[in-house]
Amino acid sequence: MPRYGQLVVGPAGCGKSTYCATIQRHCETVQRPCRVVNLDPAAEYFEYTPSADIRDLIQVDDTMQDDELSLGPNGGLIFCMEYLCQNLNWLDEALGEDELDYILFDCPGQIELYSHLSVFPRLVEYLQQKWDFHIASVFILDARFLVDGSHFLSGILSALSAMVCLGTPHVNVMTKLDMLSENKQKLISSRYLQPELDDLCGVSDDEEIDGKAASHRKFSRLTRILAGLVERYSLVQFQPLNRDKEETIEDLLFQIDQCLQYGEDNEPMNRFFDQTERDLAGDENDNVDDAYPFFSKAFHVGGQLGSRYAIISVSVVVATGVLYTMELLLKQMSQLLARYERMRCLNLFLETLAHAFTGAVFWIVSSFGLPESKSLRFMIESTFFSALIAVIVDIDHFIAARSLSIKAARSLPGRPFLHWSGCLVILVVVLLVSSFMIQHHWSTAPYLVRQTIGSGWISLVAWSSHQLRDSLRRGLWLWPPPRLLLSPPGYLHTLPPPLPFAYPLALASILTLLHITPLKLCDRATLLSYVSFREKNKVSIV
Repeated sequence: MPRYGQLVVGPAGCGKSTYCATIQRHCETVQRPCRVVNLDPAAEYFEYTPSADIRDLIQVDDTMQDDELSLGPNGGLIFCMEYLCQNLNWLDEALGEDELDYILFDCPGQIELYSHLSVFPRLVEYLQQKWDFHIASVFILDARFLVDGSHFLSGILSALSAMVCLGTPHVNVMTKLDMLSENKQKLISSRYLQPELDDLCGVSDDEEIDGKAASHRKFSRLTRILAGLVERYSLVQFQPLNRDKEETIEDLLFQIDQCLQYGEDNEPMNRFFDQTERDLAGDENDNVDDAYPFFSKAFHVGGQLGSRYAIISVSVVVATGVLYTMELLLKQMSQLLARYERMRCLNLFLETLAHAFTGAVFWIVSSFGLPESKSLRFMIESTFFSALIAVIVDIDHFIAARSLSIKAARSLPGRPFLHWSGCLVILVVVLLVSSFMIQHHWSTAPYLVRQTIGSGWISLVAWSSHQLRDSLRRGLWLWPPPRLLLSPPGYLHTLPPPLPFAYPLALASILTLLHITPLKLCDRATLLSYVSFREKNKVSIV
C-alpha cells in the first residue's frame, strides 16, 4: 500500500513548523491519520509532537562544537543532512511500516538544501523507492515578506528553484496571513495570489522615498523579463493559509491531496464477496463473521431512519393536535359571534385566518420531514407563501359569483371550481411529470422554470390544506368536474372525514410525494443567499 508525505520546505522563519502543527491539529479534528517527522537538526521549539526527531540522531550543536569539523551554523546544518543520507536506517526505524500513513516532514530553513544541493532529492528518491511514498513538496513563504514586487519575485524564483531541484508535485503556500490586518490581507490576496506583470515589476513607495528608484530602473528590464516568464507560463502560484480561517486549511489540504492522489489506491474496507468469490478465495468459513459488519451497518442505518421517522410522526401528531384545538376554539367563537349581526365580518376574518394557519402548519410539517438543510429565511418566506396560497384559494367564490360582494360569494348554488379535488390530482401529475423531465437539466434550466416548479409544490401543500379543511364540513368533491365554474347538482362527494384521521393521512401523503419527487423545491443558486454550505456541484432541496 502506498504512503503519503509532505516535504515542508522554505526559507528560515517562514512558518514551516507552525504549518505542520496546524495541519496536524486539523487532521486530528477530522479524525484523519497524520504524523510529523522533524528533519531540522537546529530546531529548538515547535508546537507539534513529532513521531521522530532527527535531533535524536545528530544535532547542529554537536558539529559546531567538534574540534575536528569546526563548522559554522550553515555548514553544520548541511553536514547533519549529509549524515542523515548516510544513515537512512534510522529513518526506516522512525517511519515504521504503517499502511495508509500520512507524514509531514518538517525540513530545515536553509534554502541551499532545496536549490542546488543533492541532499533532499536523494532523500525523496529513497522514500519513493524504498517505502513507495507519494511525495509532494510544500514551499512556505511568509506573507509579511511581501512588501513589494521585487521581494515577491525573489520568493517566486526561490520556489521555482526548489520545484526544479526536488522534482515532485509542488504546492506553494503563503502563510502568516492571520498576523496581518484585514486591509493588508485583502491587498496581498488581490495583488500576489493572482499576480500581474505590473505588480511584479512595480516600485514600492519606500523605494521612491529612499531614492532607490534609479537602482530599480537599472534592473527593470531583467525584472520585467523574469516576471513575464512567470506570468506567461503560470509557473508559480500561491495558496493562502490563515490559521484563524478553517476553510483555508481545508482548501489547501484538498489541493495537496489532489497532488498526492491521496486515497485513490486504498481498497474499500469491509468488502463483501458473493458466494462464488468466497468459494474461489477459500473463505467459506468466514460467512458468519463477514455478516456481522453488514448487520451492524444495517442496524445503524435503520436506527437513524427510525429516529428520523419517529420525529416526523411526532410532528404530525403535534400538528394534528394544534389544528384540532384551533377548530374547537373557532367553533365556539363562531357560535358566539353568530348571535350578533355586526360580528359576521369578524367571523369571516377568523375563517380566513384559520385557512392561513392550517396552510402554514401543513407546510412546516411537510418541509420538516425533508432531510436536506434549510435556512430560517427560506422557511419564513415559504411558510408565508403557503399561508397566502391557502387564503387565495377562496378567490374562486368571487370568480364564480362574478361579483366582489361577500354576500354573493357566500350564497353560491354549488361549490366553486377550485374546491374540486381533481385539481389537486392534475397539479400532482403536472409537477411529477415536469420534475422527471427536467431532473437532468435542473442546473441549466431557466430560473423562472425552476422557481415555478418549486412554488408549485408549496402551492400543492397549501391547496390541499384548504380543501381538506373544507371537507371537514362538506366532504371532498370527487366527480364530475365543475360546470360553469360550479359543482353540478348531485355531484359525488365523500362523507366529512374526522379531523384526527384526515390530517395525519393527508400529511403522510404529502410527505410521500415530496420524498419521491426527483427535483428539489429550491435550487442551489437561490439558496446561496440563504444558506452557507461548502459542498459543490450539488443541488440543494428545501
